[in-house]
Formats: sequence, C-alpha cells, structure tokens
Amino acid sequence: MRFENYKLVSDWRRDKETTWELYDLEKDRTESNNLASKMPEKVEELSRLYQKWATDNKVILWSDRKKILAEQ
Repeated sequence: MRFENYKLVSDWRRDKETTWELYDLEKDRTESNNLASKMPEKVEELSRLYQKWATDNKVILWSDRKKILAEQ
C-alpha cells in the first residue's frame, strides 16, 4: 500500500502473522531500508488504512486462502 511517500508491504507467502515492512520511497527508491521497527506508529496507521480498504473492497486475506481453496 502506498500513502504519501511511504510504502507498506508484507510477505503474503508466510503462514504466520503478518509482518509489515515500511519504506520511505522519497529517500529510499530501492526499498532497501525497512523503517518498520523505527516507525511503528506509521506502520500501525497504514495497516489500519489497508485493513479498512480491504474490508470495504471485500479483499480475501492471504491468511484465509487455504480455507477458501479447501472449500471449493
């Protein structure tokens, strides 16, 4: 998710709790300096925005994908 100069990403392949990474694209265009541990309040803010967007748009969470595929 991008918001202002920040980009929040997670590794969807993990079968555990979501781990977020945060990058300042204005200062770090190559996304090599993860700021998540230095800016937990920004991670929280952006993850809340993402969750709202995902809920509003009926996005299927990666954590639910195995259950949904098993039911098909």
